[in-house]
Amino acid sequence: KSVNKKKFDLVIYNRQYATKGNIFISKIIKILSSKDLKIAIIGDKFEDKKVYNYGYIKRNTAKKIISKSRFAISSQENLYSFFTQDCLSKNLIIFYNKEFKNYCIYFENQLVPIDYKNEKKTANIILKHLSKRNISKKNYSYKFNFKEYFTIN
Repeated sequence: KSVNKKKFDLVIYNRQYATKGNIFISKIIKILSSKDLKIAIIGDKFEDKKVYNYGYIKRNTAKKIISKSRFAISSQENLYSFFTQDCLSKNLIIFYNKEFKNYCIYFENQLVPIDYKNEKKTANIILKHLSKRNISKKNYSYKFNFKEYFTIN
């Protein structure tokens, strides 16, 4: 397959729900947008002229934006949301809530834990990973064994 040229450094699904960790996400977006990163926001608009707001769009359009991105931040409350699954399918590195570390058994090389209670530490982790410009798809290893999954015990 041909490799898509990445337009965005980071894609975020932003919804104004208390459970999604919006205050944390807002602070992270402000910190990262000040570093001149290209950030795409899907969902509720974010008031910052430095980010690309796409608003509410169809899932196929969201997948196109995701495929043009290098990294994503998942929501605080769900490790395997539809957004996260779409990002995994497009081989993005995803920053997720470290409280789900025990449940992170698949796609371990694509998932990076972050602390949703410490914005500065999280911003440093994200910036460190974003600074790695050439990420090879060879680094991704999927531990999911389909033959074993579909066997009958």
